[in-house]
Amino acid sequence: MSAISFVPRLTSHVAPKAPLLRGVRSGCRAFTSEVVAAVPVLQRGPREVTQASHTRKLGAAAAKQRVHLTRRGRLLFVGLPVMLATAAVAMALLILVAPATVTASTDPVQGSGTEVVTVATGESLWDVALAADSDRDTRVVIAEIMELNDLTSQSVTTGQQLMVPVN
Repeated sequence: MSAISFVPRLTSHVAPKAPLLRGVRSGCRAFTSEVVAAVPVLQRGPREVTQASHTRKLGAAAAKQRVHLTRRGRLLFVGLPVMLATAAVAMALLILVAPATVTASTDPVQGSGTEVVTVATGESLWDVALAADSDRDTRVVIAEIMELNDLTSQSVTTGQQLMVPVN
């Protein structure tokens, strides 16, 4: 065996307690109660209540009763509701004051693109559509005539006046 040893030798009576202290230094809380019991210096006696600690307790109670808002707190509790209320009033005014751009009417649409035709004896809706616009598909023209006149079926009667699209 060599004369140099890598194992430290402790000759004092503290040698068995060294692993406990190492555990406390590394942050392990499991050994804390054992270390306190083993080392009498670490044991605490009854704590004296000093005037400074008593004042600190009263200061904390007084701080709970009196709250000072920071600038951010004032913005949150005062400014934000004011801004939301302003936005709500602006939206309400915009909705109430803005003119309606779409108007509904029950009157049939008459313009330069329609004319009124009277159904003759023995004439069908197909004949009326073919006479109104022979260049386009007759089925499309019939659909337009039915929409213009609010018809639910393709049957028409003699003397009935129909609005038809004009080319």
